[in-house]
Amino acid sequence: MKIPLKLLTLGWLTAGMFLTAARAQTPAVSTGETSPATAPAASQAPDEATRKIAELVHAGKYAEAQQLTIGLLVAYPEDQRLIKAKGMLEKILAGGGAVNGPANSHAPASDTTSAPSAGNANEEQLTGMEKVDYNALIELARQAQQTTDLDQQKASLNQFLDQSTPFLRKHPHELLLWQLRAASAISLNEPMVGYEAGQQLLTMGAADSNDPNLQSLLAQLKNKNWLDQQEAENLFAQQRYILVAFLGEADDTPTHSDLRSAISSEMNKTLVSKYPSRQNHFVAPDPRDPPPLLALTFNVHGTTLSPCTYSAFKNVWKCPAQTSLTVEGSSPEGWRFNKTYTFSGGTSGVGWGTARTPLTPFQVQAWISHGVAETFREILDADDVRAAFSKSTLRAVPPVAHPSALRNDPVPERELPADHVSEPAGHSASEPVLAAVQSSASARVTSTFANASNTTILHVYRPHRLTAAAQKPYIFVDGKKITPIANSQEIRMLLAPGKHTISVSKKYVDNELPINDLDMAAGSEYWIRVDISAGAWAAHSKLFVVPGDQAQLESKRMEEIKIGDISMN
Repeated sequence: MKIPLKLLTLGWLTAGMFLTAARAQTPAVSTGETSPATAPAASQAPDEATRKIAELVHAGKYAEAQQLTIGLLVAYPEDQRLIKAKGMLEKILAGGGAVNGPANSHAPASDTTSAPSAGNANEEQLTGMEKVDYNALIELARQAQQTTDLDQQKASLNQFLDQSTPFLRKHPHELLLWQLRAASAISLNEPMVGYEAGQQLLTMGAADSNDPNLQSLLAQLKNKNWLDQQEAENLFAQQRYILVAFLGEADDTPTHSDLRSAISSEMNKTLVSKYPSRQNHFVAPDPRDPPPLLALTFNVHGTTLSPCTYSAFKNVWKCPAQTSLTVEGSSPEGWRFNKTYTFSGGTSGVGWGTARTPLTPFQVQAWISHGVAETFREILDADDVRAAFSKSTLRAVPPVAHPSALRNDPVPERELPADHVSEPAGHSASEPVLAAVQSSASARVTSTFANASNTTILHVYRPHRLTAAAQKPYIFVDGKKITPIANSQEIRMLLAPGKHTISVSKKYVDNELPINDLDMAAGSEYWIRVDISAGAWAAHSKLFVVPGDQAQLESKRMEEIKIGDISMN
């Protein structure tokens, strides 16, 4: 898992971006054979940076001011203000372990620091292409410091780590490169890279160095527990992720980019809600990344929109939709999973004269992505998968949530109720809209969540009344419009535990008596009855919390609509 990168203008102040600690060992990218006088001219450092140096000096923080000054000189070697400040700070610190003596044969003595044993660790003089390679590595680190593009910054640091690895195999005594690798590891949150660099620095005598920059770098590695191999390996294991690939109608092609993007977004929301510290990776992992916890392939196929039909008996029309989803999963520890799901959905409405509109392309994407997210959530709820996230291990047995999961074992299709009508915001009562995804997969997810400790179930039901019978007011939870509720209908949804405010209203239906701050406990079910009565100018809705046994008797003949976990939407 990668952490967000920040700009490096004042990088030494940020624990996650400590490149300046390593850059303090060398000016710009010059080698011992290149004089600063011949280096290309550079612009002046920002006034904000020089003011920061002045503030540190006035506060008596001379070592920190020196670190910042040297770091800025890397990017602005011709800034006379920085050169003068550096000289002044060296004089101030001269009596307390100040910078003195060459530490690296590739940097001028004026910009280097001392380390008792590290100072003489590098005795070889690089020549030819090896010297060019060395300077190219320093330039990559410099680019990362100078760029304001975070993606480019990250790319430069990753390129530096990749290219410095073979170079250091041939030249393991390059102190500056090990410092830059340690700083880059901190920036990119790479525990094992940081551990390796830290061990090399300690071997080269960095622990006894008088260089405050080097000591600060080691201190950060120590505080992250990256100097301890076991701790570094544990932290590395905690960065394991889920590697996701798409096939079929969601594969990585421009034609399917919208559906792929919608599914990825829903899957990320699902994972963050359950495991905030984990990530989905939708691209090939970096060679330095740990192995994935799970590798999942989602194959969306067979999506069809059937012709609209009309039932004269029920006076209801519907435009069905179907799709299939095959999920294959595995882990490095031997866990295997393969199952095919079938989803049914579509649009519906009441009345022969009502316009019959199938799902739009956007609605199809939303419907499919929601179905994939429901299936993904079910996989995450399996006992073995939960154990993997807590221990970073998986047993070589199928998850208990899928005891009969066989290769290409289809799930029986579950049809929508024929008279189901739902409305999103901005649609009239007669407009057809996206139906809630229905499948045996989502049904099992619901049953799992009912017993889980991190959800609560809310039932909102509306007994049949003649008053405002044609109106379908919306259910609001904590001010968020959820779904309309029709006469003689029950809506079942999942919420996060805690206090919630529930109301039901629409134009010409005023919410006279909402439920405020209903404290809902995890694993419990709550029933709210909606009563709509006539008013002078508009109908009025009143909500009542009803005991479960009474509510089930009153709603047992109603149409039930399950809309899943609304916190995921």
